Amino acid sequence: MLVDIDRIVVSDRIRKDFGDIQELADDIKENGLINPPVVNKDYVLLAGERRLRACKLLGWPQIEVRMMDTRDAEHELNIEISENDVRKGFTKSERVDYIKRLLRIEQAKAKERQDLGLKSDEGSRADDATAKQFGIGRDTMRRELFIADNADMLDPADFADWDEGKLSTNKAYQRIKAAKEQAERERDDAR
Repeated sequence: MLVDIDRIVVSDRIRKDFGDIQELADDIKENGLINPPVVNKDYVLLAGERRLRACKLLGWPQIEVRMMDTRDAEHELNIEISENDVRKGFTKSERVDYIKRLLRIEQAKAKERQDLGLKSDEGSRADDATAKQFGIGRDTMRRELFIADNADMLDPADFADWDEGKLSTNKAYQRIKAAKEQAERERDDAR
């Protein structure tokens, strides 16, 4: 349902730290509003204040919302908590899969630029552009790709810890490098 953005009532909410609204606004501008804010029948916001703020920052006069019937104030409170607390972020291996897919797209775009005879500007390399979209450095991205591609060289418990963010990318990378060097020494000794 499309409504005037100023019609939405924001009452006392639990979230006080809204993070980088400009970053979210940029994402909405680029990709669209994927999940609309949720309101009750009186247009009181139940979930999605960051999205609402981002759309206001973009100057939208109207916004798509999802209207939800609620039983009572407790139900409305639980919706806000559920929206913000019951989430699961990507694991590192899931993020690496996303990086690989995005890298292929960026490589195709770089090839198109090259075919058109356009010069590469700083940061327009496929790996730079991909790393930037994830907010990580190119070296970190390369190490994460290396870890995912060589997961069999890492102890399964260590891989699980890395995947869940309990083991740093650098430590996992170093352990795989050491395992590869050990395997190479053993091959050389066997000859």
